[in-house]
Parts: sequence; structure tokens; C-alpha cells
Amino acid sequence: AQESRGLGDVYKRQDQNIITDRHLASNYAWSGTETNEDVYELLLKKLGRPRLTVILTGNEQTVIERLKSRDPNDSDIQKAVKTKAVSERMIFFCEKFALPYVVIDTSDLTPDEVVDKILNIWETI
Repeated sequence: AQESRGLGDVYKRQDQNIITDRHLASNYAWSGTETNEDVYELLLKKLGRPRLTVILTGNEQTVIERLKSRDPNDSDIQKAVKTKAVSERMIFFCEKFALPYVVIDTSDLTPDEVVDKILNIWETI
């Protein structure tokens, strides 16, 4: 897997396994509306459908603690109150566009445990 630098980069490398952070489901969760769904349809048509979308969730307190440990002034701390709603919108997006997805609650997991879960799931698809 290679790190992607943007949607155009993903499009150029369709024949490879690519892991992206905050891709279409996240973009939709934050800015998708009924009036711009055609944009997401076009992106999926042009870029292809992901083999798997992994939606990582966590309870609000855990998310806040993790963000503060990364940077006590992280602007995302203020957005942590929307954690559940954003996760629900990502799930809605995946279901609406028939994308395979899995939700992993990371509240009580270490980063290594999360990776192990994802790899175990990946091996089954």
C-alpha cells in the first residue's frame, strides 16, 4: 500500500491497494448534501469503488483525550462533540452508495489492536 496525496493520485493508481485517510465517506459526512450527491456519484464512477471503507469510532471522551495528547490546541477538539453524528453520516454514505464498510469502535483499543482488527478483516475480503 502507498500513501495517497489526493483524489487525482488515487485515480492514477487504481491498480494498487491504496490506504487513504479521510476519503469520500468522511468528506460526505462533513459536507455532503442532497444537492451535491451527484459529485460523489461522479467521484465513485471516475475513481472506482473502494474495496473496503473502515470507519473508526470512539466515544467522545476518548476522542478528546487522544486529540489532546496529539496537540492540546488541536482545532478538532471542538469538533469531538460531533463524533457520533459524523460516524452515522459516514455509515449512511456507505449504505447509500452500496460501499462495503466496517465500523470499529476504538474506544478501548490501542493503535496496534486497531491495525490487527483491520488486517484480519482485510484478509477475509
